[in-house]
Amino acid sequence: MQPRYLSVRQTAARFSVSVPTIWRWVKEKRFPVPVKLGPSCTRWSVDDLEKWESSCRRHSP
Repeated sequence: MQPRYLSVRQTAARFSVSVPTIWRWVKEKRFPVPVKLGPSCTRWSVDDLEKWESSCRRHSP
């Protein structure tokens, strides 16, 4: 199966936050690091996002 990737806008929409929030979370090391697919193509792996979501659920009360 081919890896699936989301743009920063798609990633922000998935979590109902703004694009700057995604970048702030990455900078603060609170969010998965994106993958650089080309000189001007940065994407998030859906698999990485799903793992992060799962980890958040395990650590919430």
